[in-house]
Amino acid sequence: KIRVPFVVYADTEAINVPVTENDPELNTKVLTNQVMSSYCIISLSDYHELYKPEIKFYRKPDAADHFAKLIIELEEEFSKLLKINKPLIMTPEDDINFNEAKECWLCEKEFNDYFNFKLKLGNKVRDHDHYSGKYRGAAHSDCNLKLTVGKHVPIYFYNFSGYDCHLFVKELGAKLQQKKEEYDTIIKPGRLEKILNRINECEDQELRKELQKKMYKIKNYNPINKLKPIALTMGNYISLTFGCIKFVHSYRVLQSSLEDTAKAMKKEDFKITRQH
Repeated sequence: KIRVPFVVYADTEAINVPVTENDPELNTKVLTNQVMSSYCIISLSDYHELYKPEIKFYRKPDAADHFAKLIIELEEEFSKLLKINKPLIMTPEDDINFNEAKECWLCEKEFNDYFNFKLKLGNKVRDHDHYSGKYRGAAHSDCNLKLTVGKHVPIYFYNFSGYDCHLFVKELGAKLQQKKEEYDTIIKPGRLEKILNRINECEDQELRKELQKKMYKIKNYNPINKLKPIALTMGNYISLTFGCIKFVHSYRVLQSSLEDTAKAMKKEDFKITRQH
């Protein structure tokens, strides 16, 4: 019933780069490598006041490296947006709707004291959109609490599992390792030094203990999100999660093939394609 607040659609192109040297100990001779040459992404949201839809296209020899950098930037941006929680805004019409509502807009079951108690659905409450503050409808308290819009932003590729992921996943992993090394060698030592100075200057034993706990947390804290794959095999990922970003193979969520899906759509359904 509820759309994800943000979504990204992506596609990549690659070229064959000849391999001049092969490992003499291997029986297989590699002739060419597929290297990403370009990419295009479109980011969409129903909340234009928070995030304006945009298309990004890039075509250069360093496309894979550039794409990995872009993914890290998107993850940081979407992480902040997903934390938004605006308070409920009720209009007079919303109040009338709530008072007159006879059933939960989520589970579509009636608001009945006996029924609610028997199924442990809870009381009648106001459900609202946390990104806009707008009232969505009357709901059971249990239904409202169980409702999860999701804390991931999907990035859909048509053939992510079998092809696209192999074009950039190494570069993304390398970028994350680089960020972790920068944190470990530059940011972390500075923070530890500040706390150590405070510990040495502190005479209050309770405060010293709190500072020591904080120092321990900083030593073991890793702010860099890891790549978390769900894989069928070593080279075939069902999905790949990086922080709030979730790479998804679109074919796995379609009811039919891309061709059949496109054929079933009307011209007016191609809202984005028609713009370009």
